[in-house]
Amino acid sequence: MIQYRKIDTPENYNFDVVKGGSRKEGALRDGSLKDGADAPVRLSLTAADSGVFRLQGQSERWSGGSGSIAGLAWNGFPGEGPSGCVCTLDDSGSLDLSVNGTSLLKGRGFGLCGTKWLLRFEYDEETKFFGLGGKNLGFELSGKRTLFWNTDLFAEFDWAEIADSRADPLYASFPVLIGRKRPESTTAAAAPLWWAIVMDNPWPGFMNLGAGEGIFNAGSTPFQKYLYLGARNGAPDIWIFAETDPARLVQKIQTLQGRFALPPLWALGHHQCRWGYRSYADLKRIADEYEKRKIPNDGLWLDIDYMEGFRVFTINKEHFANPEKEIASLTERGYQVVPILDPGLRRDENFHQYKEAKELDILCKTPEGKD
Repeated sequence: MIQYRKIDTPENYNFDVVKGGSRKEGALRDGSLKDGADAPVRLSLTAADSGVFRLQGQSERWSGGSGSIAGLAWNGFPGEGPSGCVCTLDDSGSLDLSVNGTSLLKGRGFGLCGTKWLLRFEYDEETKFFGLGGKNLGFELSGKRTLFWNTDLFAEFDWAEIADSRADPLYASFPVLIGRKRPESTTAAAAPLWWAIVMDNPWPGFMNLGAGEGIFNAGSTPFQKYLYLGARNGAPDIWIFAETDPARLVQKIQTLQGRFALPPLWALGHHQCRWGYRSYADLKRIADEYEKRKIPNDGLWLDIDYMEGFRVFTINKEHFANPEKEIASLTERGYQVVPILDPGLRRDENFHQYKEAKELDILCKTPEGKD
């Protein structure tokens, strides 16, 4: 059973998966792990490039592999990576990462709980955490915990949680974590070292960046703070990066995930977007006010209020009497107008898009066959 919004705790995982495992510093090791379910797990760590490593797991538990269709692959990166970068994996599944003698990640084992897996590290109070795009958790993320599982925000959460910005997970999942740490045995002015983890897994994933656990109250099991990440299913497939320059770190992540064409210049400017704008009069008023205050603006966005009864691919003629002319007048003033499209079709037999979709039988259906 999946407990929605529950973030797994290491206490429920078996880390005692190998007896008599040995550790060899500076080497890349394969470990064959097994728990009580008698389903062996093979972990492998490979060095894809200087400061770029990939941890993968294989097991009959995950007959479909990770399940990811992202197709992440390393195709190289120009220039030299950081010198003295060492990543090791021991027979217990503990992964360590260091640069020039400074430990960035200190492994505390690989845990199993059925099809669920968890990679655990010591929590370092000196490390600062960033990333996890698309989440309203703040800029620096120490002490936070989060899920990666896309939701329909207004359908999944109570309005009070949404209004207070406490809803998690949100619409999208970007399991990319960035860490920053000062080198050891140096002055406070020394440039920090950087690392990143990219978790390629489409199942419900999770990360805990040293957050507390409410179930560990007084008199219960003593609480131990960790950095950990994992997923409820799918074979582990994790990319690990180490760098001395944050710009190169982000560039490496982009290289892995895939670059895209440069957007038009106007797309990089300031845009105004808000739920509730519905008419040409709204857009003209906003444009007038920006110009009155001498604030540059390149984009004006409309949510679904401009539609006719929220029917996608329609424009309400009361809001836009002459859409082509009205939008053109805003474009001439330097504003690109972006109408949001909602992929849901209103169930209305008089709505020709809905009728056509039914005739073509292209709508998603419930298990009972209802559109």
